[in-house]
Amino acid sequence: MTTRLALASARPTVRHGLAAILAMLPDVSILDVGAAAITALGACDLLIVGESLLTADPEIGLGHLIGLFGPASVLPLIVTSPPRAAAQWVLRSPLGALSIDEDEDVLQRSVIGATRGERHIPAPIAQTLACRMLDPEPARLSHRELDVMRLAASGSRTSVIAADLHMSPHTVRTHLRNVYGKLGVNSRTAAVSKLIATGQLPGQAPV
Repeated sequence: MTTRLALASARPTVRHGLAAILAMLPDVSILDVGAAAITALGACDLLIVGESLLTADPEIGLGHLIGLFGPASVLPLIVTSPPRAAAQWVLRSPLGALSIDEDEDVLQRSVIGATRGERHIPAPIAQTLACRMLDPEPARLSHRELDVMRLAASGSRTSVIAADLHMSPHTVRTHLRNVYGKLGVNSRTAAVSKLIATGQLPGQAPV
């Protein structure tokens, strides 16, 4: 029986490289969907989706894709995020995550395991999670990140935050992604709640 894999990433070199590695597996068909509309993708046994797509487009969030394809059918692919930021995908994905930096045989075994519902955690991320459990010190944000989060807490849109802080919307989104990674969350609401609870948003009452 043929296993149907779909690869989605905004980076063509990453897609093509991973496709070449997985093409060596027997009884596997690979669909390269690029950065196209993933939600329009037909049936597949496993969707491997790059982290940049998960963070860049609210409509292509991990929870949304899991709702569409099922918890055992979506596997995040870590390309550039450091282990601390990448840990959020491992924590939120029932299948864990792949890292493009892993050896070819590890990638192949992990994908085959994922099609069987097995969870994979790349070694650097596993180490980060273990350290976090032993030393759960709350992450501290930079002054600029706090500026962005204060406005986000007031309900300001990305464009408004950018105008108020004299930065581009892209820079605002970058700050937000960094904050999510530091706090281990994946939404503004969760980030604001965590910052209020740890006292990092002055003037806000803990929830």
